[in-house]
Amino acid sequence: MTYSKGLHILAEIDTAVIEALTDYAAAKLLLQKIIEKHQLTIVSEVFTNFEGGGFTGVYCLTESHISIHTWPEFGHLSRKEFLELSGIALLGSTLGLQTLTSCESAKGIQGQMVGANHAIGHLLRKAISLPISQTHQTKVLIIGSGISGLTAGYYLQKAGINDYEILELESHIGGNSTFGEDASGRYPWAAHYLPIPSPENKELINFLAENNIITGFDEHNLLIYDEYALCFHPDERLFVKGFWQEGLIPNMDISDEEKNQIGAFLTKMNNFKAAKGKDQKWAFTIPLANSSNDTGFTDLDKISMKTWMEQNAFTVKPLQWYVNYCLLDDYGTPITETSAWAGIHYFASRKGKAANAKDDDVLTWSEGNGFFDETFGQKSVKAYQNPIFGLSD
Repeated sequence: MTYSKGLHILAEIDTAVIEALTDYAAAKLLLQKIIEKHQLTIVSEVFTNFEGGGFTGVYCLTESHISIHTWPEFGHLSRKEFLELSGIALLGSTLGLQTLTSCESAKGIQGQMVGANHAIGHLLRKAISLPISQTHQTKVLIIGSGISGLTAGYYLQKAGINDYEILELESHIGGNSTFGEDASGRYPWAAHYLPIPSPENKELINFLAENNIITGFDEHNLLIYDEYALCFHPDERLFVKGFWQEGLIPNMDISDEEKNQIGAFLTKMNNFKAAKGKDQKWAFTIPLANSSNDTGFTDLDKISMKTWMEQNAFTVKPLQWYVNYCLLDDYGTPITETSAWAGIHYFASRKGKAANAKDDDVLTWSEGNGFFDETFGQKSVKAYQNPIFGLSD
């Protein structure tokens, strides 16, 4: 056997991620991945958490060894490793630790918060007490030029009804589908994708076909979407105890009971996705108007998602965190304030089918859902902007 020198590294590292230094579980998992990546062989191992915080650990390898020791009270750890340089880089980047101190000071992020102007919205309260100086009559009045308002105008025009007005407080149309633009291109402010619609959502499918987002059908009558508008379902990661894990559902350093409850919950959501009421309508679907009125499902609106989860023995912390995160992201309310019907709807309502896309793929554009703002504008949907600007004067 020929001996060849490897890379022997001693590292002293400071970090502000103190939770990464208090328990060895996540660090051990990461070291295992590095050992697997470099096809090294473990001979033995010892890992110990110290009372009061900190841990020490060592892997004895056929090739050499890896050891780690932490001092959370000082935000410090030391590593002694015999690995390829790429392995060290992987460990440092995955831990999120600052292994090198830069001479350059950190640069602040430039920019500002954008979106609905609350100060303008508050003018509505003042408008109620103002004298009426002008009267304008219209057959249909639409308040707000978000996607719902613009859609209403779009279909009124298609029906030959042009006697309508859309009022908008902001200086632009679009609501949460507004987008910005600079020298580098367009970018969404908020709403930035549209899930692949279910086959029953005829109105949306027809709209997408009219605007060439749907380009045809395959031999099985499945929709074919414009490839430029298709996007894979986004991959997400969690930063847990100072470490990155793939996927949004917690899976790192969790117990068998937690894994089992997460698996059972996902299975139950898939069952709800396929469920129909006594009226043979989907229990959960989009648009809501197509959902079943079966009280076996609609009564779920009378209890919170948290109550429903506890009634169904979904009690472990990682699962409740995940569901709470999803509902906050979509509805802005936690599991204690979101009804069980709405919570299950989040997981069970999307039933998209396409010839050239997976069920969880989405449609998106550089300007996000601002694409629809322009589409409606090209269809001559009229929106009157800033109808009460100047009230503060």
